Amino acid sequence: MQQVYKHYGPYGIYRGFRTSYYSATTGAFAFFIVYKGMKQKMREYFQPATQQQCSLIYLVASVCAEAISMFIYYPYEILKVRMITKNDTFGYKSIPDAFHKIFKSEGVRGWYKGYPYFLVNFVLSNTIQLVIYETYMDLKKKKVGNREFKLNEGRYVIEAALLGGFITGSLLNSFECVMYMKMAEQVKGKTLLQIYKDSGTQMLTKGVGTRILMTQGYSLLYFNLLYYLGLAFDCDLLDEMDDEYLESL
Repeated sequence: MQQVYKHYGPYGIYRGFRTSYYSATTGAFAFFIVYKGMKQKMREYFQPATQQQCSLIYLVASVCAEAISMFIYYPYEILKVRMITKNDTFGYKSIPDAFHKIFKSEGVRGWYKGYPYFLVNFVLSNTIQLVIYETYMDLKKKKVGNREFKLNEGRYVIEAALLGGFITGSLLNSFECVMYMKMAEQVKGKTLLQIYKDSGTQMLTKGVGTRILMTQGYSLLYFNLLYYLGLAFDCDLLDEMDDEYLESL
């Protein structure tokens, strides 16, 4: 952070903010609609009887929702990474200019360069966080009951978000490093195995502390926003379960 501020000033800290904003808002909106809808339909159809079956539904719904929503917001991610890391090379002046230049030189495929790596990373990342979050909340409901759960739900949201962020950041840090190197075209022509081989064990720990803190911060912001917006608009991420159903899990 000090090095970025020293070289670029306050602007450097928020470099790529607009593309991040468009990416986050479009992606989160699409993801929530697809995930919530699929989860409810799958619950109604399969009628899960155990916590393991509930967690499997969260897993499948999350994977499908992330794959669909990512197709919408991935081009913004390409722009964000390039504008932050190598815009002195690409010379993008604005978001429309960046889209135009990529399309002109690389076609539509250029908007989705590195897509498979990003898909694997973010499907795994969001899926792990959501499954941990929803499973943790289900277990808390079962342990304390609906009435006690509602009284302390805000605290449980924070606990579940921190736990999901820590586990996700620890597991996926090295793969995310590779993904961003691919998106920024820093390892042209190299396979995944070659990148890991050249980087050695350093790739496994490179920036892991920052990654964990960032993932936990994202989880806290994301799940708290969902929780409080759900209260405001009566649209909760979690499903309603009566005490009898909770006892059966």
